[in-house]
Amino acid sequence: MDVTPSSEDREAPLYDPLIEFMARFEGARVINTGEDAFAGLSTDEALIKHIVDGIKKDLNLRLENALKERGPLSIVNDVLLEGMRQVGELFGSGKMQLPFVLQSAEVMKTAVAFLEPHMPKADVGQERGSILLATVAGDVHDIGKNLVDIIKQRVPRGQHRHQAADWRHLGGGP
Repeated sequence: MDVTPSSEDREAPLYDPLIEFMARFEGARVINTGEDAFAGLSTDEALIKHIVDGIKKDLNLRLENALKERGPLSIVNDVLLEGMRQVGELFGSGKMQLPFVLQSAEVMKTAVAFLEPHMPKADVGQERGSILLATVAGDVHDIGKNLVDIIKQRVPRGQHRHQAADWRHLGGGP
C-alpha cells in the first residue's frame, strides 16, 4: 500500500486558521507611546503593579527606593503580599490565567530574593514544637512555601509566634 500523497493532494491549498489570523495583522505596526505604566504611582503602588502585572523590569530599583521608606519585612508583608492577594483574587474570579499567576509568583520570588540580604537574621534559640512546610517540587505552591521559609528565617525574635518552632522544609528548593 502506497501512503505517499498524490501530486493532486500535495498541490491542494490547506486551510490554516493561524495563517488567516496572522494575515489580518500584516499591516499592523507597533507604536510606542513612550508612556511609563508606573508614572504617577507611589513606590508601594508601583511594587504592587510589578507583582500583579508580572513585570521584573526596574523591580530592583523600586525595591531600593522602598528600602529608603520602610524595612524589608514591611515591604514583604504590607506591599508585596498585597500584590499577591490581588493576584489570588484575580485568579479566583477567573480574570487571570495560571501562567500569569506563575509569572507574578516569579516576580515575588525575585523581590524577596533581593530583600533577603537586608532582612535581620532570626536568633536561634530553644525549640518547641514542629512545623512541617512541604509541597511537591515544581508545584505552583512551591514558590509560596519557599517564600514562607525565607520570611520565617528572617523574622526577628519576639515578632512571630512560631519563631521557636522546629521547622522542617520539604519539597523542591532549598
